[in-house]
Amino acid sequence: MDIVIYIAVYSAAYLLGSIPSAVWIGKWLHGSDIREHGSGNAGAVNSVRTYGWKTGLLVLLLDVAKGMLSVSLPLIFKLAAPGSEQMTNLQVLTGSMAILGHLFPVFADFRGGKGVATIFGIVLFMQPEIALICAVVFLVTILISGIASVSYFDIRNSIGIFTDRRNIFPDLGDFRLQNARQKHDDFLDMRGCSSFPHASRQHQKIDKR
Repeated sequence: MDIVIYIAVYSAAYLLGSIPSAVWIGKWLHGSDIREHGSGNAGAVNSVRTYGWKTGLLVLLLDVAKGMLSVSLPLIFKLAAPGSEQMTNLQVLTGSMAILGHLFPVFADFRGGKGVATIFGIVLFMQPEIALICAVVFLVTILISGIASVSYFDIRNSIGIFTDRRNIFPDLGDFRLQNARQKHDDFLDMRGCSSFPHASRQHQKIDKR
């Protein structure tokens, strides 16, 4: 019976992560698939670029909520004592399943986003002070570089630097992040500009190096 409960909780976490917030909201409010616009990423940043701040903020909040709810499942089902190492490990596992769902959502042809907002929601629930540091790192990096993909990598590095669990999450999204950054760079080359300040100028400097 315990195995059945664990499988059910992990499956629920994956299904939560699989909710394609950007795709569904884009189709509902704007009648289009976000993956067919901008950088092609089904996430909050591309939603901001394509649909505006209101839609992007809604996508962000829902993706963060997915992460927070996924790591609350072991607590809801009382799979271990709160605050115990076993509980932390279970939360990491359910959080990882949510990230996997976001990357490869069963409800959106297994074409998801980068999982950064979901990761942020997980960290916000488990270690809120680290989440705030990551949010500051993201904002500073994106204001300086103008390239969201660079900010994503800095967030992942920050989680490793400021926690005693450098591998708190498996590298499920590394290859997706690499691919997304390349696609974003190609997108900037095609447009020659970006919705974020200084993105084109910074991108040209990186190419010259």
